Formats: sequence, structure tokens, C-alpha cells
Amino acid sequence: FHAVTRGSDGNLEKSLTEYRGPSGELIATLESDYSMSQVLPNYRFEDLRTKLNEGLRRDGDRLLLYAQEPGEVERVVTIEAQPMTFAGQSWSHYISDKVQDLKFPWVLNLALPSRQKVYAFVVSDSGSDAQRLRLKLEIDNFVLRLFAPSLKVEYDRATGRLMHYEGLSNISGKDGKYREVTLEYDYS
Repeated sequence: FHAVTRGSDGNLEKSLTEYRGPSGELIATLESDYSMSQVLPNYRFEDLRTKLNEGLRRDGDRLLLYAQEPGEVERVVTIEAQPMTFAGQSWSHYISDKVQDLKFPWVLNLALPSRQKVYAFVVSDSGSDAQRLRLKLEIDNFVLRLFAPSLKVEYDRATGRLMHYEGLSNISGKDGKYREVTLEYDYS
């Protein structure tokens, strides 16, 4: 389940994503508040199975990436709001809102709380056509790219809706490792 609230000006206000297990049980949530920033929203991801929680929050003018494993002390780092830096799902909303206007390749910086770091990703066209915008996101570091999986996303050009996602999930398996997933979105 994914719900987005927009203001009368069209800007994002809030979003909520609920992750469900194979039996339909709620296993995780991701809540975002875009009132302070469209690209660096305050957000919290919580895995209800493992009790992991992570996200981005503000302390005055400081942007804090945080992550806390069960029974562990919360890890926190301060990041700077650089141009084209995104957190949580804001990068996907940005692409969705600009689906007609994007030029390739370009670089986006993604703040990853679990890694306590901001990583640069190169966004390139991956076989788009008149109906679909198909993109590939790869980490912008040759050595890391050898080990890090890429993300593949597809958007409907007419609506801007995300139709396909292929890459790492923020939901871990029983072994604690993040899984590569393929998601197909149905808006009917």
C-alpha cells in the first residue's frame, strides 16, 4: 500500500508505504513528511519484524541520518543538503514529477541511513519509448559499481506513475540481508 498526500499547490505533503508479507500481515512501514523539503523529507522506516528503524530527521538546521538495530545504540550522522540530494522515496517522486523534462545522464545523491552515508548514482536512459520512461541507476564509483547492484525503474510518461522497480529492497530476509526484488505496480 502506498498513499501520497499533495497540497493545493501540487507539492508533496506526506506519504505512507505499508509493506506486507506473503500472508498479508503488515511487516514494515515508511512514513515521510515533506513539509520541510520535497527532496530531503523527514522520514522513518520501521521493520516491525526485526524492530530496525532508520530514516532522516532534523535537529534545527542539521540533517540527521539515523539507524537503530534492535538492542543497539542509535547510529547518527549529520549530512549536508547538497544539490540533487534525496532521502527516502523522494528521488522517485522527483522523477515522477519531471518525467517529461529529464535529460540523461545525470547524477542524484541518495542518503542511505543504514550505510550512514550519501552515495552518488548516475541515472541513465535504459530504452525509453513514447509510453514509458525506463531508467537505470548505478552507483557513480567504478569500484563500488562492481559489487553494488543497479536499480531499474520504469514510469508511465502520461501519468508519471512508477510502473516497475527492480533492485534492492529495504526489507531484509530472515538472514538479515537485503533482497533484490522486482515490483510491478497496478493502479487499477
